[in-house]
Amino acid sequence: MTHTVRSGDTLYKLARLYGVPWRAIADANLIGAPYLLAVGRVLTIPGTRPTPPGSVRLVDEPSGYTAHRWPRREPVRWIIVHDPVGGTPANTLAYLRHNDRQVSYNELVVPGAPPESVTLAPPESYVGHAGFGTAPDGTRGSALNRASWGLCLWKAIADNGPFPDDLLAAAVTVAALRCGQWGLTADRVLAHREVDPRRRSDPRGLDMGIFREMVARALR
Repeated sequence: MTHTVRSGDTLYKLARLYGVPWRAIADANLIGAPYLLAVGRVLTIPGTRPTPPGSVRLVDEPSGYTAHRWPRREPVRWIIVHDPVGGTPANTLAYLRHNDRQVSYNELVVPGAPPESVTLAPPESYVGHAGFGTAPDGTRGSALNRASWGLCLWKAIADNGPFPDDLLAAAVTVAALRCGQWGLTADRVLAHREVDPRRRSDPRGLDMGIFREMVARALR
């Protein structure tokens, strides 16, 4: 995993954030005394582990949050990570709770202090979130809905950069928790882009190879 240095960052802070020794970060990036960090520098974080579960607030929604859910009759085989856009997290939540386009998600991670993971549909239900996705084995459409759990990462439409590190760490933590719950493995994480053709090549999305690796580390 990499980290882009921001104002106020120190090796000690990064060590606490990623759960690795500060000296390991320094050695991996050839940083010596006085161990100063230049804002904007991209650091390699060796042996990265995501933010621990206690740093993510899990929020359960009341029943009736979405009409597009059905009892799950098959085990979850994939976690599908979505990259949504929206004006505000509140507006996105309102839309997903009461949508009319058969597009929904099991869980939505939104930024905050700490980040929140809001349950939109219980894990024992499947939802109409993957109608345009295709799994590695060719499963697609409604069949993919029945065999997946959808994780939606909120991002502002004006965002012109990568996901913030704390939000990405929260997403990895939530995915790892659900992997453990459902007995999934990291190679069952795949991307599902926005169906809007203008968004399909959006460079601001997740690098799924890196994300799978981070989930694998979290499960060790």
